[in-house]
Amino acid sequence: MKRMYGEPFPSLAHRYIYSFMIATPEKANPECGVDEDSQRQFQSFLRSMLEILYSDPALIGMPLLEDKLAGQEEKSELQQMRSKIETKWNQFIDFLVKLGVVGQVEGESLLVSGSAVKIKPRIGQMEAVGLQVQVQGTDYRITCPDFPCMFAAYVYHATRQRKPGRVARRSFAMGYSGWRTETALDCYGSFYPDSSFLKAVEEYCQTNGYTCLNDEWDNRTVRWEKDYKQSKRIMFSVFSEIWRQYQVMYTIRVSDFHAVFAEFESMSDGLREMIMEKASKCSGCKYCIQTDKTGSKPLAVSHLQHRGVTKAVCSYYPFWALHEVSSERAEQLIELMQIADRVLTAKYGLRRK
Repeated sequence: MKRMYGEPFPSLAHRYIYSFMIATPEKANPECGVDEDSQRQFQSFLRSMLEILYSDPALIGMPLLEDKLAGQEEKSELQQMRSKIETKWNQFIDFLVKLGVVGQVEGESLLVSGSAVKIKPRIGQMEAVGLQVQVQGTDYRITCPDFPCMFAAYVYHATRQRKPGRVARRSFAMGYSGWRTETALDCYGSFYPDSSFLKAVEEYCQTNGYTCLNDEWDNRTVRWEKDYKQSKRIMFSVFSEIWRQYQVMYTIRVSDFHAVFAEFESMSDGLREMIMEKASKCSGCKYCIQTDKTGSKPLAVSHLQHRGVTKAVCSYYPFWALHEVSSERAEQLIELMQIADRVLTAKYGLRRK
């Protein structure tokens, strides 16, 4: 399938389904008690299912609404459009999860009691995504000719969803269990148009004292963190953004960006240009002083000047969601982290583990 990095989709439903197809499938977990071949077959089934639904979202009743993004219409209208799409998707995934929760694996099939779940209304949808249903009295026997050994893994992923919700649904639909730490290159290297960007930044993090972390229930969010005294840190994160033009984005955060921006004049010309172009302006939202009871705390804003242009930069979240990937951008971020490391080490001291 074509890599849709920043591209428009045929509909919002296509955009939503595609967001499940971006991350590289998780490797088989050798310690979960499920045959690894069953795990691989379940991953293959999920991929096949997603491709089928992407080709025709209406198979599960998802409306084909125009692919609009934030800023192209009223926020309430956009939320209504997304809600219609997500509701149909959630209902279908919840149904699949329930099959795994109430079903019993019998050889190369899943036996489900007709009293436990209403299967008949969805038989057409099940068959459309590659499942076959046989009626046996009041029960149903479900098989998958293309992936016959997948049901042990199917049940494992269905029953490990500790509580329902958006994140649990995404974990099931991606066959994700979070059993091992994965880098952003592991997760998104095949999706990014220039994987050398991730490779360069993560190699820097790996060799300079950063720890790689995954958020188990946030579907392949990857964080590289380096900690300093007084709870200060530097963090490089890569995460999914379903409804944004670029569905995988990254951010760099520093606990004391104000001190880092004080070194602006010592930065390379390329890094200064990136900051002037990409750093968020201070909007006066006052988020940075919302807990100040004295009224004396100043806004977290840095006034920077480059080539005759002055910019008031937010020093809380100046680089919240970036998407540009190139070797040049990797060099700029690495330089920024190097300066931040020097500043935070001198000001606070490195926290020893």
